[in-house]
Amino acid sequence: MLRRLVTSSWRRALPTSAVRAVPIICTGTASHRFIATGAAPGSANADREFNDGDSSSSRRRPPLPPLPPAFDIVHWNDVDITAGHLIRVIYRDSYIVLEYHRQTRRIMDDDGHRIENEGRSNAERVVSLTLPPVYIARFLGVLEGRMPEVEVQSRFTNASFKPDPSTAKEHHYILRCVSHRPTTGPRQTAESADAMGESIEWQVRLDAAESLMLHRFLTQALKYNSGFGRQK
Repeated sequence: MLRRLVTSSWRRALPTSAVRAVPIICTGTASHRFIATGAAPGSANADREFNDGDSSSSRRRPPLPPLPPAFDIVHWNDVDITAGHLIRVIYRDSYIVLEYHRQTRRIMDDDGHRIENEGRSNAERVVSLTLPPVYIARFLGVLEGRMPEVEVQSRFTNASFKPDPSTAKEHHYILRCVSHRPTTGPRQTAESADAMGESIEWQVRLDAAESLMLHRFLTQALKYNSGFGRQK
């Protein structure tokens, strides 16, 4: 009984501000909840930005296709420009393309300085020889000593590739070709045979370094055609 009287008198003695101080705890809880719920939109925005980044990267324009692998075998001759030439070896769609370029001007002056081309090219393309994939292995067979010679017979070019008989050095090869430029229209001779245009004879000698470059190039081409070098 005494405890009830003390408690009731204590409650009457408390000021009004003390009674109203109870919601402070609720206010703290509410602010805490606000902070917790306020972080959710931030994380959602972060996720949205992350997803937008992925979508923008996926919408990014695909890169341009790379240039086909190629290398040049250059034999300039400023003494006799007609003998100067360049052969470009290109890997294109599982085929090997040999482009023969003929030198058109001097490269070096009498003092050994390079002559400015002034926008002109050093050579012009004369003929192209496209080799089917089977010739990749045949050329490699000659380069590796497994075959004495390989002959190519295409519609407009007859060619042979073998060790260079003019030198006793190892790993020296020669490519001899006879190409015929096609006529502009259907013409036939008196024997009803197709008339051929201008005949062009050209040859390229490869030393040890150049034959090694050709060997490495054809090896990579053969590997890619076999599927081992392709990216998934």
